Amino acid sequence: MLRKAIHEGWIRVRRPSEDRKRHIVNLFSEIDEGEAAVIDVALEDEKPTVIIDDAEARVAAEYFGFDAHGTLYVILEAIRRDQGGPYSKVSVPTGYATTLGKRTTSN
Repeated sequence: MLRKAIHEGWIRVRRPSEDRKRHIVNLFSEIDEGEAAVIDVALEDEKPTVIIDDAEARVAAEYFGFDAHGTLYVILEAIRRDQGGPYSKVSVPTGYATTLGKRTTSN
């Protein structure tokens, strides 16, 4: 599933700038270097969606104007994009996919 998402271009793998990453950690002492790296890479894009599970890191990402979501978002987005594929049969409880802009019901 992850390779397919990378191939389709809706997930990208990139390297952060070490200097900016350290600067972000200094601004938001409650986040770690990995979360700062996600924000750093996002700063290079115009309006990305960032995937960060830590609540404090999501606040930091939102400070920079990014849409911040947790890992569950990636799973639900993969299910939504896999119309008719093997993942389209996965049951998602009603209301869980509202962050995707579309309510999904259990199958």
